[in-house]
Amino acid sequence: METVKKFGWAPDFIICNGWMTSLFPLYARTAYGADPIFSESKIFFSIFDEGFKETMEEKLVEKLLLDGIIDEAKAEHYTSRNHTGLCKGAINYADGIILNTHSIDSELNEFLIQCKKPVFNSEASAENPNALFNFIDEFKPIQESEGA
Repeated sequence: METVKKFGWAPDFIICNGWMTSLFPLYARTAYGADPIFSESKIFFSIFDEGFKETMEEKLVEKLLLDGIIDEAKAEHYTSRNHTGLCKGAINYADGIILNTHSIDSELNEFLIQCKKPVFNSEASAENPNALFNFIDEFKPIQESEGA
């Protein structure tokens, strides 16, 4: 995130692939939320079959709060320190979800339904190679013409 800031390049959209990127939406919307580089970027979180059964160390939440930069209440979904919790946290801060799996655990599926975020199902759209691009394109900001 710091490298993107140094380049001064504001991405239109960011795709976070899998649980290992689940902290990015939190940071982009909290610690970097006021930064003009990320403030207009649309964030998509991709969910895959690959997860993990273990629970991460107890200090995870303490560490992800970045020494108090992020309010503890904003990290509520991450406190379980498991795969489902990390994905719920990412879903909470993402603008759209990309499902790359046909099997999702019931708790995560229920959370997706409750969030009412736009969901792209890659398996259901497998026959249309442009479907994902069309889904993402719906989120692009409308560019003003130079004469306007």
